[in-house]
Amino acid sequence: MVNSTSGVGEPRPYLRAGNVQDYGVDLAEVKEMPVTAAEALSLDLRAGDVVIVEGGAGFGRSDYLKEDLIEWSFQNHVIRARALGDHRGRYLDFFIKFLRARGHFESLGSYATIPNVSAEKLGGIELPFLPAEEQKSIARFLDRETAEIDAFVVNQEELVTLLAERREATISHAVTKGLDPMVRMQNSGVEWLGEVPAAWTTTRLKHVGRSLIGLTYSPNDLADADEPGSHMVLRSGNIQHGQLQLDTDVVRVKMAIPPELVTQPADLLVCARNGSRALVGKNAFIGEAGAGQTFGAFMSIVRSEHNQYFRWVLNSSLFASQMGLFSTSTVNQLTKGTLDNFEFPWPPASERAAISNHLDRATSEIDAATADAREAIALSKERRAALISAAVTGKIDVRGVVGGTA
Repeated sequence: MVNSTSGVGEPRPYLRAGNVQDYGVDLAEVKEMPVTAAEALSLDLRAGDVVIVEGGAGFGRSDYLKEDLIEWSFQNHVIRARALGDHRGRYLDFFIKFLRARGHFESLGSYATIPNVSAEKLGGIELPFLPAEEQKSIARFLDRETAEIDAFVVNQEELVTLLAERREATISHAVTKGLDPMVRMQNSGVEWLGEVPAAWTTTRLKHVGRSLIGLTYSPNDLADADEPGSHMVLRSGNIQHGQLQLDTDVVRVKMAIPPELVTQPADLLVCARNGSRALVGKNAFIGEAGAGQTFGAFMSIVRSEHNQYFRWVLNSSLFASQMGLFSTSTVNQLTKGTLDNFEFPWPPASERAAISNHLDRATSEIDAATADAREAIALSKERRAALISAAVTGKIDVRGVVGGTA
């Protein structure tokens, strides 16, 4: 495996852990590093090889190479497994997928810094020895069956994307143009906004509410889940699909919490800083279940009597259009100053209420369809894993089921 810090050799493309995804090897992003002649010979990638992610969040992901990757090598976070003798790489890949789904890699891995499984431990895994023809039969059967499942998953994922686009378009139109298609329009005076209904104005968050930056704490402040007097620290991971999730990413602290940093039911929790630009601005209502807790320093709370309306503004394209104000090449963050000065259209109170009610109904239908699609994806992935498990462990006999080569 190539180490990018060596600096010796000729530049060559190399396979990274990020190229090995659950859906296969993705070569859309190609990077190069110096590779010596000796490394090029020993670290080549051929058709039939299986590549496995050695460490990190996706450790254990694998895929089978259907063709040679000419002049490619692989980095030191990727393990190459090459079938020997009568063993078949495609069957080996399916068996590795079975082990990962069973959680076997977790039992082998090291967690001192980041989760990982070494090539030595991977090489020591025992697997059933099957005749070559039986390995081929299993691989052919699983190729056919998983291809159908994967195609369905892709279809459902595309549907989720389309529904998300429809949701944003529905919200954006309502909070910038209103609900009356015949209303008289006027220039908003804001170049990027264009025309708004004549009775509307524009405002900034600081004029209709206030923003608060979250709590800073140290490892010494952490508390056990059942420790009396402790508070849950709400973080980015607690916002899932626009809803507050209190049973995931649970972190608690026992320390003095400033009163203004104790969450209230009508508060709007906003992700203010994240490594992913796409996650900055994701938000959710605190609600009764999340009240009385606190929130981390990478989060903000918007506290306003107008949050029922403002949450729609924050989920519209208006927010994305002003992302350049807070996103840089190195840090994606929404500062208090930027959030306070976030500018958006401001309808009269009666229209704000009507828009909120309309969007509650319209988005609930879209959200229900999205939830159905996500459930179908989850069930399909479970079926895929179960099918692989049954085939590679001999619980179903696939000999003679499908012809061809593998």
